[in-house]
Amino acid sequence: MKRRSLLKVRALGSTLAIVASALTIPPVQAQQEDKASATLEEIVVTARKRSESLQQTPVAISAMTGVMFETAAVRELSDASRFVPNLSLTKGGAISGSNAAAAIFIRGVGQGDFIVSSDPGVGIYIDGVYYARTVGASMELAEVERVEVLRGPQGTLFGRNTIGGAINILSKQPEPDFSAYTSVTAGENEHYGVKAGINFPLSDHVYARLSGLVRQRGGYVDALQYHDVQLGDEDVKAFRGQLRFDYDRVDVTVAADYTKQDDHGAPWVAEQIRAPGPDPTFNYLFASFANLFTGDPSCQTVAGQTTNPTCFGPVWMTRDRFATNNTFRDVASGRLIEPYSEVENFGASLSVEADVGFGQFKSISAYRKLDSGFTRSLSQTPLVTFENNTSTFDSEQYSQEFQLTGNSFDGRLDWVTGLYYFKEDGIEIDDLITSLFSRLADTFTVKNRSVAALANLTWHFTDRLHLTAGARWTDEKKEGVGKAPNFVDSATGAPTPTYLSSSQKLTEVTPSASLAFNFTPQVLGYVSYSEGFKSGTFSPRLPFPNLAGPSLPTADPEYVSSYEAGLKSALFGGRARFNVALFYMKYDDIQLDFAPPANPANTIVGNIAAAQIKGAEFELQTRLGQNLRLSASLGLMDATYTHFDYLPTPYFSTRTPLQRTPDYQGNLSANYTIPLSVGAIVLAADWSFMGRQALYSDVAGHPLSMQGAWNSGNVSVGYVAPNDRWRVTLYAENVTDEVHKTSAVDVIRDTFAVAEVVYNRPRELFATVTVNF
Repeated sequence: MKRRSLLKVRALGSTLAIVASALTIPPVQAQQEDKASATLEEIVVTARKRSESLQQTPVAISAMTGVMFETAAVRELSDASRFVPNLSLTKGGAISGSNAAAAIFIRGVGQGDFIVSSDPGVGIYIDGVYYARTVGASMELAEVERVEVLRGPQGTLFGRNTIGGAINILSKQPEPDFSAYTSVTAGENEHYGVKAGINFPLSDHVYARLSGLVRQRGGYVDALQYHDVQLGDEDVKAFRGQLRFDYDRVDVTVAADYTKQDDHGAPWVAEQIRAPGPDPTFNYLFASFANLFTGDPSCQTVAGQTTNPTCFGPVWMTRDRFATNNTFRDVASGRLIEPYSEVENFGASLSVEADVGFGQFKSISAYRKLDSGFTRSLSQTPLVTFENNTSTFDSEQYSQEFQLTGNSFDGRLDWVTGLYYFKEDGIEIDDLITSLFSRLADTFTVKNRSVAALANLTWHFTDRLHLTAGARWTDEKKEGVGKAPNFVDSATGAPTPTYLSSSQKLTEVTPSASLAFNFTPQVLGYVSYSEGFKSGTFSPRLPFPNLAGPSLPTADPEYVSSYEAGLKSALFGGRARFNVALFYMKYDDIQLDFAPPANPANTIVGNIAAAQIKGAEFELQTRLGQNLRLSASLGLMDATYTHFDYLPTPYFSTRTPLQRTPDYQGNLSANYTIPLSVGAIVLAADWSFMGRQALYSDVAGHPLSMQGAWNSGNVSVGYVAPNDRWRVTLYAENVTDEVHKTSAVDVIRDTFAVAEVVYNRPRELFATVTVNF
């Protein structure tokens, strides 16, 4: 570790030296500022299913462009969360073993568990296509035109389950003019990659775009029980093809994409391992039996568990944030295997846009398939206590959306109508091995079907006063079946499989309304009300399903009602943008894990809590002259549980924090261009900071899932050739080598006696060379 620290200090010194020398490079020739070029470019968004200026959209929305991504080394969706207030998006955890799983929260609403029975609280859409699963949601952002993050429930205009907000990703579309690029990246910790794309016309009305990337990066958590295995590594391949037919009033795009990620899994490490002692009450069930089955009497004592490596206990703590003694096994044979995380994502879509005279018609037909599997262990020792290998986590979905937009009454009325259909078949198969028993192929299947109709109307009373009202009618059905084989049936005593099933039906109307007023052409104020819901769920993770009852335990949907007031302003002749949003949300029927009194052996999900979340968001972008751009964002939240229908443990109360709701979260960034006689030097830096928060929250009130306040920064230095024909950029990520938790699972008080966390990556340097043709 001393050698690693010394290398990092030297790397930081080299980076700062490069930055300092670049800052001293004087411009070779003076350039007279042009007022027009010193203003911020207009950003057009499609948050309301029509193209309109970001500053004239009465919605709390942040927009980032592809150019911003290149400057700030934004490669994955999780990187983009640095710049959006009250957005929490982390990868490599979400309590799973998948390095591609994402935990996504906006304004304290999201999904912390990857399980196939639960749906995301934040909807992710790529070119209008909804992604149903959080596994694989930490995706590469190649060939992206823009990312729009809509905060608060978007239950009227977006497909499904946008109770917390929506992330709308718009990819670059095929264009009539030829263009191409290639980019090569290399850096520390075996980090290298190649990215390329080409856009070319096939005829006057047919264009194509092809792109692909290959990226690898070494892990940063040493698996000490293996030879040369590190967790948290990355091996990604992604390809995308688009074909566009543009004939006068009809525009048709066919697209297909494929992504494969193959690595050693999420980098979980031990935060704490408790010595359960003899534990006669079996509070630490799996840990206690692991010690009992060693046959060593000292393993029944705290002293033995603290000093004897034969035992389960604190003796296996590494005292190193980037090392683990975890092992992984094939459940069927019991043999040791290397940890793995595999994700394959395939999708195809057909988008048709047509001018039908009285409006614009759009159809989006899409198919997506997710295949994945990963290992997971809750031991953090070489002993078997509890390992849950998800051999299969698959989802197959189809969606169809029709939209019709237009305006009437001489432009006084803008309207959007639409129909939506969604169907998904999902399956999760878990192989379970514990100190007490092993079980192959715990299987859970889910079928989702959703049908919706929407309408959204905006009436312009004057050029300054605008009223918007909308509603979405949704009809959903969800079916779940769970199977646990090789269990002893409580009635017959025979080892027969236990089958449990359940279904849910829901019809819901989610309205929204806003009143907007232009105080000046550059200043817009608005107030709004919106509702959203997240679908109900099932509880398939039942250690003792034969004791669960006649059907699979279910939880009803969650609901959010949101009140918001905002101000959007363009200042100083377009040199600055300053946006403010204030919000208050009532969060009802929150789905939480708990052990019901009638069946304490099984933890289930139930609607047992309600909360209120209030806060504020501030965003500032400014351009000081032609060459200097500054941005800042700040999110504030006050989130509290207001009541519980049932409070099953003494650890949980209204003082318990909701997960991923820090009191504050912000970012500062700067971009400075130094013109040269040939090309330019570009300096960029961004700094993120976040308050104390709970990374996971359930009814046990686990304190070790807390993360204190932290801050971290990134810097880059680049040279851009004339006309941007090529550029080379040196990046330093996490330049101060800040260490903080990004995910946590605290089951120290439970049957596992372990608290686990995922830490962020240490500081790393890399360089990218991009050539444009």
